[in-house]
Amino acid sequence: MNKQYRINMSRRSFLAHAASLSMTPAVLNAGLGSAGLLWTRGALAADAGTAPKRLVTIHVTNGAHPGTWHAQGTGTDFTLPQGSSPFNEEGIRERCVFFDGLNGAGGHGHHHQCVSNGQKTSLDIYAASKLSADTPYSSLHLAAFPEGALSRVNGNGIPFELHPMKVYDRMFPEPIADGGRDWKTIRRNAIFNANLKSLEEFKQKLNPVQKERVELHSDSIQAMGKRVQRAALAANGGGECTRPFWDGLVSDTALLDKESLAGAATVLRSKLSMDLIALAFKCDLTRVATFSFGHSQADVMLPFGDSWHDCQHGYRNGLKNPQGRKFFSEQMVYLMKLLADAPDSDGRSILDNTLIYLTSDMGNGSSHNNSRHPIVLAGGLVNGGQAKDMGGIFWDPIFDTVAAAIGIQLDDPDYPNFGNGAGVIDGVIKA
Repeated sequence: MNKQYRINMSRRSFLAHAASLSMTPAVLNAGLGSAGLLWTRGALAADAGTAPKRLVTIHVTNGAHPGTWHAQGTGTDFTLPQGSSPFNEEGIRERCVFFDGLNGAGGHGHHHQCVSNGQKTSLDIYAASKLSADTPYSSLHLAAFPEGALSRVNGNGIPFELHPMKVYDRMFPEPIADGGRDWKTIRRNAIFNANLKSLEEFKQKLNPVQKERVELHSDSIQAMGKRVQRAALAANGGGECTRPFWDGLVSDTALLDKESLAGAATVLRSKLSMDLIALAFKCDLTRVATFSFGHSQADVMLPFGDSWHDCQHGYRNGLKNPQGRKFFSEQMVYLMKLLADAPDSDGRSILDNTLIYLTSDMGNGSSHNNSRHPIVLAGGLVNGGQAKDMGGIFWDPIFDTVAAAIGIQLDDPDYPNFGNGAGVIDGVIKA
């Protein structure tokens, strides 16, 4: 193999060669991540023309005032009131399914039911075990308020990662030189630094010819880096994981500290978390992300100066509640736009291959009831542009619908039966 061929090896050839060495996509992605160089848009996991499915769960605690949130009308003929009005935007409305008439469970101290429905492990975590098997990170868990947990593993809550910039630095390690991040220069340390032990273990199991191949691919770190980078660029039409969206834009990082509870902190945490989810999906670091606007006490502060709890029970909550819900809706729309602008490996957008599940632990937090939970399914995996009135049934089928939409087989023996056998909701999942 001459030097020129090694540098210009195609993505398909490189992956085939790696596979012959028993090196899985997960190992490759982890090694690349440690070097600050990452495949984009599922390049390690998907052949040309295909793309992985992804799931985002967005949790707004304490529900909504039904009259200022739920769609008015059904089918494709409906209007959206103040709380959900941001979804009216062109390019967004037609990607959303708005549900009314789904009654659930949850409330103070039990808000995880909107993702677990009585199971010890929540749906997002189960989805991560299926969708993120070949990515460096199983899932992301971010929040706008620095307390609490939503997702569950065997009955135990998973704490939120509270500082999106610190999460970014962990996921995208790269030395800082002159105050910026040079994403065109490959880090000098070995691409496989994080996996040297794994490489040595592999070598013990290989025959002499295979060992020689391993050494050929590990003796020159710079050559390997150039080959992988060029293969990634060629395979993805020149796309790459570029510098963070917030470089130079965060003037007051103290707002991201745990002690900061102001409305401005909520705005910054929310925006950066959405940026981080989009960037992680683009670079295929994970395919499952969960974001919460706060624990069940609803103490998160809003940009107009009130807490979300006050918008449930405080003075003039009838006016403030839809204002708060409108803010939450705007953050989800922001994420949808980021994903819509990010090309995927099948030539479509990442949003086209993503399901966003907007949910809540209550129907109406002002009266602490579990009727008419505010639920939306959005993205390219559903038949959007419609409103459905489910007539007051228990919310079991929404869980099976979410699972089926992202490709989970409901008859899989290890499926936790999140929907208790209810099955999917007709007309929601895109064929």
